[in-house]
Amino acid sequence: MKAIILAGGEGSRLRPLSLLRPKPMLRLLGIPLLEHLIRLLADHGYTELCMTLGYLPEPIRTYFGDGAEWNVSIEYRAEKLPLGTAGSVGACRDFAGGEEVLVISGDAACAADLTAFRRFHREKGGAATLLARPCRDALEYGLVLADPDGRVRGFIEKPSPDRVCTDLVNTGIYLLKPEVLDRIPGEGAWDFASDLFPVLLEQEPGLYAWESREYWNDVGTPEALLRTSFDVLDGRLPLTVPPSRPDVQVIPPCWVSPQAAVARGARVGPYAVIGPGSRLGAGCRVDHSILDGAAVSSCCRVTGSILARGVFLGEGTEVREGCVLADDVTVGAGSFLQAGVKVWPGKTLAEGSTLTRSLAGERIQIRLCFDRDARLRGRAGTEFTPELLLRMGNAGTGLRRCGAASCGGGYAALLALAFLTGSASAGRETCKLDSSDPASAAWASAQYGLDLTLFIRQEGERLTLYFFDRAGLPLPRKRQRELEAAGDREGTCALPEECRDPGLILGTEEAHAAAAAAGCGPLQGFRAAVTGGRSLIRALRCRQAEILPPGDGIPSFRLSEDGLTLEATDEEGRSWSWDRLLCALLRAELRGGEGPLCLPYSAPEAAEEVAAQEGERLLRLGRDGQTAEEVWRLRPYARDGLFLALRLCHWLHSARSPFQGRLADLMDSLPAYETRETELPIRSGSGRLLRALRQEYGGETVSGLKLRTAKGCATVSPDTLGKLRIRAESTAMEAAGELCAELRERLRQLDA
Repeated sequence: MKAIILAGGEGSRLRPLSLLRPKPMLRLLGIPLLEHLIRLLADHGYTELCMTLGYLPEPIRTYFGDGAEWNVSIEYRAEKLPLGTAGSVGACRDFAGGEEVLVISGDAACAADLTAFRRFHREKGGAATLLARPCRDALEYGLVLADPDGRVRGFIEKPSPDRVCTDLVNTGIYLLKPEVLDRIPGEGAWDFASDLFPVLLEQEPGLYAWESREYWNDVGTPEALLRTSFDVLDGRLPLTVPPSRPDVQVIPPCWVSPQAAVARGARVGPYAVIGPGSRLGAGCRVDHSILDGAAVSSCCRVTGSILARGVFLGEGTEVREGCVLADDVTVGAGSFLQAGVKVWPGKTLAEGSTLTRSLAGERIQIRLCFDRDARLRGRAGTEFTPELLLRMGNAGTGLRRCGAASCGGGYAALLALAFLTGSASAGRETCKLDSSDPASAAWASAQYGLDLTLFIRQEGERLTLYFFDRAGLPLPRKRQRELEAAGDREGTCALPEECRDPGLILGTEEAHAAAAAAGCGPLQGFRAAVTGGRSLIRALRCRQAEILPPGDGIPSFRLSEDGLTLEATDEEGRSWSWDRLLCALLRAELRGGEGPLCLPYSAPEAAEEVAAQEGERLLRLGRDGQTAEEVWRLRPYARDGLFLALRLCHWLHSARSPFQGRLADLMDSLPAYETRETELPIRSGSGRLLRALRQEYGGETVSGLKLRTAKGCATVSPDTLGKLRIRAESTAMEAAGELCAELRERLRQLDA
C-alpha cells in the first residue's frame, strides 16, 4: 500500500532547533521523528512511500536513501515553489497510480491504528477520510465538526477562542480515493482544509472523520518536543527505541543512550533524555531536559531545557527552564542563562556570562491571542513593547499600505510609530493617521485604501490594540494569526531603495463625521441631545440639527469611547443598548424600503423576528458568506456608532418615517426580548463539552455554539480563563433564566 509523507515544512516555530535541520529530522530519544513514522507505516502495511520535500531536503535524502534499511521503498519529490498541503499531494499523482493513498505529516509523533483507520474508510465509502483526535488545547489546530456516524459537516481552521466548539482536531492524516487527487489543480497552492475539503463537503460520497484515541502530537515547538519525549518516558507514546544504559544511576523516568557518557556522581532525572554523543561531567544535574549530543561539564545545572548537538557548557554553568541552545553553541564556565533564553547556532558566551535575553532571532516571550472582538489587550512595557510592535508591523504577506494611530498616552504613540517602522522595513507604504478613536481609524482604513490599520488605545498601563483591514473591518482570522505569530519569527527587510518616507493623513475625524452625515437627510428642526461623542455633535450640526441639553421630550445619544457602538435614551427617559438600537435600525431600514441590512453575528435573535415581520431575511456577518460581507462593507451603520446614530436620526426625522418622529415609538415596535447571562468554571476542555452539547441540541458554530430551544435561543462560548459563558435570550426574563440554568446544569453534568 502507498503513503505520501509531507516533509517539506520549514518549522519556524521550532527555531532555533530547525535552523540547520528539517523539522522531521529532530530526534525523539535518539531517533528522527520521521524514522519513527516510517516504522509505524511499515507496521501497518504501507511500504511504498513518497516524500514531498522543501526546506533543507538533503539531510532527509541522505539519511533514508531508498528506504531498504526499513523494508520500504521511498521516492522523493522536491517542491520548487510552495504548493500547499493538497498541492503537494496532487503533484504525486503518478506515484499514486490510481490507487488509494494515505497522506501523513512527517513531523508529528503518532501511534494511531492505521489498520483500523483504513477499515473505517473503506466501510464508509467516502471520497476521503481524515483521522481526528480529541485535544484539550485546540487553538493551534483545525477543528472538525462531525456527526456521530463520522460524516464531516464543516471545519474551523485554527480558531479564535470563541470558536472552539468541539475538541476534535484534524491531525493531517488522510485516506484518499484515487479520484480525489484529480480534483486538485495542477498549478498554484492548494490546501486540504481551506480548498479541497470544502469541495468534498458539498458532494457525494462525502467526507468522513475517524476518531482515534491513540497518541498523536504535533511536534511544532520546543515545548512540544519536550512534552512528547516525556510522554515516551511515561509510556503514553509507545515507540521502539534503544534500551537505556543500565549502568547509569538515574532518577526515573529517564533514558540514557548507549552512546552517551555519564560521569560518576552526575545526577540525571527525573525526565531527562540523554541522547547519543552526549557527555555529562561529575556533579552536574540534569532534569526535565533533552541533551541531543551536548557536552555538559562538571557541576552544571540544566533544567527544563533543550541542548542540541555540539553544545558545550563550561564548568558550573546554570541553564534555567525553557532555554533552547542550538547546534554548536559554546557557553563559558560559570555562566547563567535565564529562563526562556534561545541561542542561535554557533554562538559563543564568555566565561561568567549572564544571559537574560535570546541571542540572534530573539523571540518575544508573550503569546498573543486576539479576543472575540478581534482585539489584543495587555499592559504597556511588559506585554506590549516597541520591539514586539516592530515585529508585528513587519509581519504579514501581501500588504502594500499600512496605517497607525493612537490615543491616551505617549507610550501608545511610541508603539504606533514602532509598528509603522516595522511595516516600512518590509518595503510597505506607511501612513500616520490623526484619528483619535478606533471608529474613525477603521473608516480611514477603508477610505484611503490601507491594507492594514492599527489603532492603539491607552488607559494608564492598559492597552487595547484594534486592527482593521482594507474595508475597515476587524481583521479576519488568517490575518490575526500572522500577527499572533509575529513574536516567534524573524522579520524581513526591504532594500534601501524600496523604503519610503512615511506619510501623514490629517483631518480623519472631520472627514469621518462628514461621511456619516452624508448618509443622513437634512435635519432642520430635529432636536436631540448628545452626552458623548464630539464627532456626533459635529455630524448633527453639519445636517442643521439642533443640539440641546438632555431633557424630557427629546432623544439623547451617546457614542462609546471607541466610537464603535451607541447608546440612547428615548423621549420617555428609557435607556436603550447598542443591540436594541441595531434592531431598531433594522426595523426602520426595512420598513423604509432600503433593502437588507447585515448585523453582527452577536446581534440578538429578536432581529430575526424583525426581519421576518418585514418580509426579509436577516443577513449576519460570519454566517451568510460573501453576500453578507458585501452589505456589511457598503452599509456601515451596524459597525460604527456614528453612522448608526445619524441613520436613526434620519429615520426619526424623515417624512417617510412611520414612527411620528419619536425614538420611543420606534423602540416600542420591536419584539419583546430579555437576556440572562451566567458563567461556568470547567475542568474539562471546552471543545469536548461543546461537542457533546451540540450532539444533544444541534445548533450553529459561527461563534461559540448557538442553539435554539422551545424556551428561546442561547449561545455558549468559551473564554481564555477556563470558563464557559452562557447567554440566553427569550421573550420573558423567567424563560431566559430557566434556559440559562438548564444549560449550566447540563454542562456541569458533562464536566463531572
